[in-house]
Amino acid sequence: MGWLNCHTHHYSTEDGRIITSKVDKSLKYSICVEGAFACPLEDSGRLEGYKNIIDILNDKSNPEHEHIAEWTKDFTGSSYCDPNRFNEKEATRRLAKLRTD
Repeated sequence: MGWLNCHTHHYSTEDGRIITSKVDKSLKYSICVEGAFACPLEDSGRLEGYKNIIDILNDKSNPEHEHIAEWTKDFTGSSYCDPNRFNEKEATRRLAKLRTD
């Protein structure tokens, strides 16, 4: 399969990870066929900041818990963020937005 349109998103992680999405415009529909883990929240402060957010969300006694839970809800619609979650349907929905005819 030749890639007619390749969208590359560089996420600034401390481990140098690059997330690449490829979309073939010759296909009528774009679907996600595999994936793993949730992407870090936007503006979470790179990998260290994201880990800190997850730690705070998992500790209800943390003084920042309520504030971070509300901040997380603004991005995800939920005050809980599961870093191990991956949703193929959501990934497919986002891929559809990358399509250019």
